[in-house]
Amino acid sequence: PFWLGDMDLQRLWISHTNIGGDLPGDIFQNLTSLTLLKLRHNQFTGGLPPQMQSISGLDILGIEYNNMEIGNIPDWIGQNLTGLSKLYLGGSGVTGTIPQSLSGIEGLSHIRLQDNPGLTGQIPGWVWDLDLQAFDISYTGIDVGGVFPPQIQNHPRLQKLGLAGLGINGEIPAWLGDMLFQRTDGPRDWHPYISLADNNLSGPIPTNMGSFLTLDSLNLANNNLTGDISMFANLGSPAMGAYLLGAFDVSGNPGLTGEIPSNMMNFYRMRVFHFHDTGLCMPDGFDTFLEQVLENGGRSALTNRMMPFASVTDPATMPFCEGVSVDGDHNLNPYIFKLNNNYPNPFNPTTNITYQIPADAIVTLTVYNVLGQRVATLVSERQAPGQYTVQFDASRLASGQYIYRLQAGDRTMTRSMTLIK
Repeated sequence: PFWLGDMDLQRLWISHTNIGGDLPGDIFQNLTSLTLLKLRHNQFTGGLPPQMQSISGLDILGIEYNNMEIGNIPDWIGQNLTGLSKLYLGGSGVTGTIPQSLSGIEGLSHIRLQDNPGLTGQIPGWVWDLDLQAFDISYTGIDVGGVFPPQIQNHPRLQKLGLAGLGINGEIPAWLGDMLFQRTDGPRDWHPYISLADNNLSGPIPTNMGSFLTLDSLNLANNNLTGDISMFANLGSPAMGAYLLGAFDVSGNPGLTGEIPSNMMNFYRMRVFHFHDTGLCMPDGFDTFLEQVLENGGRSALTNRMMPFASVTDPATMPFCEGVSVDGDHNLNPYIFKLNNNYPNPFNPTTNITYQIPADAIVTLTVYNVLGQRVATLVSERQAPGQYTVQFDASRLASGQYIYRLQAGDRTMTRSMTLIK
């Protein structure tokens, strides 16, 4: 609407709507107080109106996944929007090459140009002079010469890396695992990711890649990787109960073998877990874990809110590891290792937690706050195989998110719940 241009807005974010049409330049010409402009997953068409260059104080420009055809990146972005720190133009019909004019934006730290197959050329040298925190050129026509850009290792503050679909050959460099990909407390910097899918990467996964403690998403799908994935047992888990990994994809790597680490069943924020077309096998209870991922719908590591989708490999198409009991054995022991969602959830002040254990074991059921501090121990005793229900009374706790963790022997499983007073 035209009246939007009369407002003294500092942040404008329009996302996942059916609003469409070309972007009206006369409106954006008047929004000179904007510091953030994000238009994502809408129905907008056309290109970037040149009147946008009047928003000289813009810090974040994100135009992604509409129906736009931006064409060449306008020179006026680099000439007039020199205060930009984040430039996001993913899936926006960008063509040509990364222009030299962007080199004038000295504070540019986030560049995301993914899903623009018409974007070609090479990575300009000035890009490596920036203090990069996000760099994604996945599924573009940019030529990296078939090699993993070694300059990446010189950017220790990098949080988000996308090099998918670029025809990269050879092994994943060992130095990648030495980088932090560190989640920060800054606004909207809470989802570190690495996407190396759809390349020609080969050889074993570097062991030190299991040290990414705050990673939200790792995508290694459709390469020629070999060996096991035991290094990922604690991926995205910086402290007890604080499992942040939300998406994991190693599908399409037939050379990957061995058992999926059972500890990965602790990743209660998981929304995507793909491992089909590999030689990996499932530990006991992993089929139940995948069913719970679909049931929960996945959760955002940023806000713990429910995500709009979840996707997992169908466990019926993948084998259990040797020695793991299958459904036919359940007649002898009907119980599995399982931690149910608490009910009700959200709750005030009490809720019930139900779990199963398949064998006699020392069992603990503990509740933590989001800082990893223990606030209650509900069970701490030896129990026989069976199903148990425990009531949790949070009368003396503040509203918020809490994490409950079941341990029986060396098996653990974690879930979250919400207290609303």
